[in-house]
Amino acid sequence: MKKEFSSHLEAINWIAEQAKTESHFEILREELIFNHIYTGEYFLEDISCDQAVAWL
Repeated sequence: MKKEFSSHLEAINWIAEQAKTESHFEILREELIFNHIYTGEYFLEDISCDQAVAWL
């Protein structure tokens, strides 16, 4: 699953609403930053996989 955003602020607001824990927020934020650095776009992929990792 790919979730696209039009701006960094929109993405951060969405992440803040969706994150289950602080570590989940950090995982999603880091993925967002990584994707933007390498593609110039704001998006997240495989969001469900990140949630499982954040619970560890």
